[in-house]
Amino acid sequence: MQSYPQGDPGMPDIRERTSRFTSRVALAFFVLMAVSQVAALIIQLVVLRFFRPLASTGWFLWTVTIVSLYCIAAPCAYLILRDVPATVPERRRMSVKTTVIFLFMAFTLLMGGALIGQGVNTVIGFFFGKQDSQITEAMANSTLWLSCLYSLLIAPLLEEFFFRKLLIDRLGFLGDWSAMLLSGVAFGLFHGNLEQFFYAALLGMLLALVYLKTGNVLYTVLIHSVVNFFGGILPTIIDHYLPLDLAGAETNEQLIALIRSQPLSAAAHLLAAYLPYIFAFVGLVFLCLYFRRMTTGFRPSPLPRGGRAAPIVGNVGSILYLVVCIGSMILTIVSNALT
Repeated sequence: MQSYPQGDPGMPDIRERTSRFTSRVALAFFVLMAVSQVAALIIQLVVLRFFRPLASTGWFLWTVTIVSLYCIAAPCAYLILRDVPATVPERRRMSVKTTVIFLFMAFTLLMGGALIGQGVNTVIGFFFGKQDSQITEAMANSTLWLSCLYSLLIAPLLEEFFFRKLLIDRLGFLGDWSAMLLSGVAFGLFHGNLEQFFYAALLGMLLALVYLKTGNVLYTVLIHSVVNFFGGILPTIIDHYLPLDLAGAETNEQLIALIRSQPLSAAAHLLAAYLPYIFAFVGLVFLCLYFRRMTTGFRPSPLPRGGRAAPIVGNVGSILYLVVCIGSMILTIVSNALT
């Protein structure tokens, strides 16, 4: 990989350099998070005040997200990031075989993180009431074509551009392990809820590894899109075209009768439910076999051991980003408890 500058004539202390650059990068992500939430709130209030019928349409929530996050907040965040010194990892082609291996490993981390998130939500539910799935609700209340457009194209493109390319190019001087960890954690926090935090963070770290190995964000966009397809879009498509009323089958006899009457729908739902777990199992094997080899040659952090966290986390930008993300998680928990 291409080496990153380890020092700066105007900033001889690596800790000072780390604190300054990390603060600037984290500030950009704070703006991305905060501005998008404020803009979404304003748009929703305006629509509810003057165009209330639009709020009940299947495309309203996705449109609010796209406009507030991608059209308003993203340009503001980019203006902050564009002047931060950046060094791009060396561009390398990745074979189809390696890409497929990374895809399987992505499902391992996705499903493992999802199980952790569900466990945490279950524990929280004992104290604050049931924590509803925001993803399921958003998918159920939106049009199919807009869900596909957002999940398979718009979200992967912007999220990989910001959380892999822009972030790693600017913080890669901290070493590959640190860049991979920061990319994943920042990505997980950005989702603003505990349900998605764990799998997004783990998946983000793997995507960061892909970007560090290739220097090409298109590989991470492809993996991100495929994961979104099998994790959310495929079940939505099957529900739309091959509906199966499992809730109406209250007994085993009714369930068997339903499956016999709709074998194609039953098979499709079974496939959508278990395919990610099959992929995850295969990915676990690949993780055990190849992960150490894939991280061989990673550049270590120039920061001294025992003093790495303070300059990365203890700055204005990082504190603001942590506050807004953790605050969003707390508001999600409270909102679910009150509804």
